[in-house]
Amino acid sequence: AAAADLAAHGVTTVHHMAAEPAELFRELALAASDDAYPLRVWACLPHEQLEAAAEVGLATGQGGRGFQVGGAKFFADGALGSRTAWMLEPYAGTADVGMAVDGPEVLAERVPLAARAGLAPVVHAIGDAAVRAVLDAFEAASGLLAAAGLRPRLEHAQHVHEDDVPRLGRLGVVASVQPIHLTFDAGAIRALLPDRLERAYPLRSLARAGARLAFGSDTPVASPDVPTGLRAACRRLGLDGERLNPAEAVSPDEALLAYTAGAAHAIGWEGRSGRLAEGYDADLVVLSHDPLVSL
Repeated sequence: AAAADLAAHGVTTVHHMAAEPAELFRELALAASDDAYPLRVWACLPHEQLEAAAEVGLATGQGGRGFQVGGAKFFADGALGSRTAWMLEPYAGTADVGMAVDGPEVLAERVPLAARAGLAPVVHAIGDAAVRAVLDAFEAASGLLAAAGLRPRLEHAQHVHEDDVPRLGRLGVVASVQPIHLTFDAGAIRALLPDRLERAYPLRSLARAGARLAFGSDTPVASPDVPTGLRAACRRLGLDGERLNPAEAVSPDEALLAYTAGAAHAIGWEGRSGRLAEGYDADLVVLSHDPLVSL
């Protein structure tokens, strides 16, 4: 039912981030490997299972055309709404900087383990302190990651210190962002982080720095509706009716590229997916109008 719903939204591939029991992961793999299944699935493993995966030789990219093993999923921090996103400076009016989950020590130890096991590190990081800690770990393991041909990936990247924006580009990090989050985060960002609005969803700066933008939805946390995500990336309009730092907006063609070719690049599928080209997967979405003309 979920696959049919996502396909109806024009979604053909999902980057699966859940940490479910092994028997459910196996059922997903079997379902997605069936040619009749309407989605392709790139499915991550929780980093706590790194050793088990390495013992049996599971690695990023293994599988068939419908289902592939994804990366090793980490959580560097929490979320903005609960004030558990890990920030460099305290939230407004508090002494609270949020919390580290898989903190710097865990990342320093286990990102290299992931690289040696052939699993791309995929790290949830929302606060600017979490993003910095993840980049530190990626930089320390950059030789191992490059040797293994793995693309380090930052999930969400909602708040990035200006000193760290160029690092994402220099390290070749995939910035996997869900623009639709901006619409319902905007009010909280203005209330909790009013002195650093320029760090929120710095999409334009990340693109200009050379980071590879890959857009998605974070379903089921948010709607999978792609036009809503495109509008969020280009208009940056919060549910409160105000635009959030419009200088960081991207153009419609850049947003569409991030949803398609950028998302394919994030999982190493740039040679088969994300574009309408000869020899590529024939993923055709029929729209009533040109989204580059009107969002």
